Amino acid sequence: WPLAFIALAPWAFATERAGSGRVAFLTDFACGFAFFVPTVFWLSRITLTAYLPVLAVCPLYVCFAGYLYRRIRRILPSAVALPAAWVSCEMIRLLPPSAFPWGALGCAAAGWLDLAGLASIGGPMLLTFLFGLTSGAAADLLRSERSWKSWLGAAGAASLVALGAYFGGAL
Repeated sequence: WPLAFIALAPWAFATERAGSGRVAFLTDFACGFAFFVPTVFWLSRITLTAYLPVLAVCPLYVCFAGYLYRRIRRILPSAVALPAAWVSCEMIRLLPPSAFPWGALGCAAAGWLDLAGLASIGGPMLLTFLFGLTSGAAADLLRSERSWKSWLGAAGAASLVALGAYFGGAL
């Protein structure tokens, strides 16, 4: 679970660096495919007729998140764009007809009870937002233009995590 804090940073960095829309789509699809193959592997033990369509459809949510992220990133830093795009797509993934909750980023906090206490307030989406915020701040720092705004975003994200852990443990 500790890697959840930076889990989206490499993907955000890769999708932002993709040159064209086609390369960005393929990058996002490959990242989504690499994530969902082991995440839903249990489904292959039950039925391949469900496993294969899931592997074809679920990476498309990552593609949509990448599209949103790149559009929002044009005007806002990654610390804002990444959680907005990722939470939006996870919420869409929970809606019918797909309603596929496996692999939600916020569920990674189940191992850290202090932070998991925040789920009683905002559910796993609040934790997904928090992980997206820290990943976005890390993506901002990965860029070569490490400005004071990037460091301020990282400090703000770290402060929110500390506050979340402090107050989440009390819930």
